[in-house]
Amino acid sequence: MILVTDVNGHKRYLNSDLIESIEQVPETLIILANGHRHMVRESPEEVTTLIVDFRRRWFTLPPVNTGLADEPPEAPTGTQ
Repeated sequence: MILVTDVNGHKRYLNSDLIESIEQVPETLIILANGHRHMVRESPEEVTTLIVDFRRRWFTLPPVNTGLADEPPEAPTGTQ
C-alpha cells in the first residue's frame, strides 16, 4: 500500500498491486485494475518512487518469528 494525497488534500492508501496506469493530465491520474480513478497531487515519478520504496521495504523485511522451530522442543526431563 502506498500513501497518496488526493487533489482535496485528503490522504489515502492505494494498493499498488492494483495500479494499471499512471497519467499526468495535468494532475496525476491513477487508474486501478478495477476501473477506479484517483486524482492525486504526487507526480507520476513520485508515485513510482513510492511503489518501488514500498516493494523494497516489503521484500527486505526480516522473517517473522513464529516461535516454531525446525525440530520439536525436547520433552522435560526429571521429576519435580
